[in-house]
Amino acid sequence: GGEGFRVLGAALARQERTLKMLSIGPSCDIIPMFPRGLILFAKEFLSNPNIFPEKVIFTGIRVDLDAFRILGNVLSSRTSASPIELLDMRHASFTRNGFLAFINALEGSPGQTPKVLHISKNEPEHITTIFAISDIVRKPNCSLEKFWMRSLSLDDDSVAHIANSLSKNEKILEFTVNTDEISITGWDHVANALCDTTTIASTYTSNHTLVDFGGWQRPTKISWYLELNKNPDKTMVARIKVIDCHFARNFE
Repeated sequence: GGEGFRVLGAALARQERTLKMLSIGPSCDIIPMFPRGLILFAKEFLSNPNIFPEKVIFTGIRVDLDAFRILGNVLSSRTSASPIELLDMRHASFTRNGFLAFINALEGSPGQTPKVLHISKNEPEHITTIFAISDIVRKPNCSLEKFWMRSLSLDDDSVAHIANSLSKNEKILEFTVNTDEISITGWDHVANALCDTTTIASTYTSNHTLVDFGGWQRPTKISWYLELNKNPDKTMVARIKVIDCHFARNFE
């Protein structure tokens, strides 16, 4: 039972090498031990933050408030120069309070935010989740590169909040959420993050990193900016945006 899971965690914690991946999902026989089993395992195996696996996959299981808090505290206390590669918690049945506890624990160490955070298919998904993740994204040393929360729908107010955070972020490549409820006003916030046309300087320093936002349904202008951002030469991307926004009419 749960005690056996605790013993397993303690044994793994004594290993000198960091695991490449820890994957626990529906096909695993230990699922009935959750959430107690996860908490016991976390307290033992995750007690040494510096042997934390590079990839952690908890899919189709219940990650409760205590487990989320432990997970966030462990990640925030890591001294490794590199964050973990992946934290995948699809179908994890976590609550808004659980996820907020996780984000709050990381707030003081945004450099330890997983590079890829996949939290799709969790209910209930509350808009304050987006506010919490965007506050992390706004921090200059945030290590997040890909954020997937496909079943969360954004409205104009929430997309304005996240677009503001993304405007100066130079690491996030993908921010995937449901954009079906975003109006033209909301998309204008995204466009402004990708290409701020206020001045030449603001255009030049816009977001040239993001290559995917939302789903398939988005304005042509947004798709063009995202496609342009795929160019690894960011100086060239900035110059093209400046020419298109401020000088193109001079050549018509």
